[in-house]
Amino acid sequence: MPKLEYETIETFPSSKGDKVYVVKRRLDTGALSCSCPSWVFNQKGNRTCYHTLAVELKRTRPVVKESYKQATQALTSTRELPRKLNLEGGS
Repeated sequence: MPKLEYETIETFPSSKGDKVYVVKRRLDTGALSCSCPSWVFNQKGNRTCYHTLAVELKRTRPVVKESYKQATQALTSTRELPRKLNLEGGS
């Protein structure tokens, strides 16, 4: 069986500050893992914790932020369209 390879993504100090939890990504599947007790002892099968969720949020946030920016620009352009085409009532 081949050895699984991981890359360290981020580290988080414990709330007491006496430990460091490490989030790693499995290179062949991209799955995240964490060394914290919430992830290690998770019996639900979803294998998530605060730390893996934080890493996912950081990874997706630029995409969401850019999508919001594009949507806002499109909405602004749509609102300005009647004025640009001289379709507004009045003079």
